[in-house]
Amino acid sequence: MTQQLAVAVDLGGTKILSALIDVHGEVVTQTLIPTMADEGPDAVLARIDELIAAQLAGVEGKQVVAIGLCSPGPVDAAEGLVLAPPNLPGWFEVPLRQHVRERHKLPTVLEKDVNAAAVAEFRARADRGYRNVIYLGVGTGIGQAAFVDGELVRGAGLAGEAGHMVILADGPQCNCGARGCLEMLASGRAIERAARTAAARRTNTVLSSRQEEPVMPSAADVLAAARDGDRTSIEIIEEAGRYLGIGIAALVNIFSAELVVVGGGLTALGDLYLQPARDALYESSYVYRLRPAQLEVGQFATDAGIRGAALLAFEALGTPAAVPAFSNE
Repeated sequence: MTQQLAVAVDLGGTKILSALIDVHGEVVTQTLIPTMADEGPDAVLARIDELIAAQLAGVEGKQVVAIGLCSPGPVDAAEGLVLAPPNLPGWFEVPLRQHVRERHKLPTVLEKDVNAAAVAEFRARADRGYRNVIYLGVGTGIGQAAFVDGELVRGAGLAGEAGHMVILADGPQCNCGARGCLEMLASGRAIERAARTAAARRTNTVLSSRQEEPVMPSAADVLAAARDGDRTSIEIIEEAGRYLGIGIAALVNIFSAELVVVGGGLTALGDLYLQPARDALYESSYVYRLRPAQLEVGQFATDAGIRGAALLAFEALGTPAAVPAFSNE
């Protein structure tokens, strides 16, 4: 029997990840390229088309039945539109689903990236009985999704923009236009901004050695420096983690979740980032102190979005599909 596959594409502010995924949620092949979002929507759409074409060309004796897309929010999943993501300049009501469906002649679904990732993480834990779950994707930006009584919360269609929840009045300016958003205090972009400030102002940090380089310190540079004992780098990561915990506390107060899953690239920072988040969650949430939620790192790291997008693409066709079950190992 021909193995059924879906092409999945996770469009991000800095990277685009594409993959072939089977109905069991296993990744067959995947490719990662830079988004180069500053070149505008047309150039990015061309890169997405090239990635999909390459995945389709590589299929031998297998059947690709659908394409699953996910993109930074806000997204109108029902209409297939990428509305106006702060991290994708020039994108305004871009009909991404229609573009891909017409170009590649396959059934196509579009979902907000954090919703797709949350679906994958939620389904991976299906046998554990959780019904009320908060998911945060922490990377270049911060996305959030919530399941209440087992259903993904969509509100009027744009629910889950907790990355743009104001945490610090008069804080740093966000691409969304507000100040002090969670994303500007706890994301990879926030860590990079703090590192660049430290590099420019201090001489007692190894980050200063990057000040004159064309590429200024990244979150990975900060982590490497922190692991080498650089006190400034440790403080930068801990502060970002503390703000993350304050944001999670607000969400726990609202949703009274049983489980909080933190996924995305910044989970690689480990307890330097996550322990301050746990501490701030306890200190800042009355609901959490009354009834603690389990806090876990995502099962799929940076693959959660493509797995969820593929799962949703299969299900839109009525094809039974799954993701690998959650494991603590």
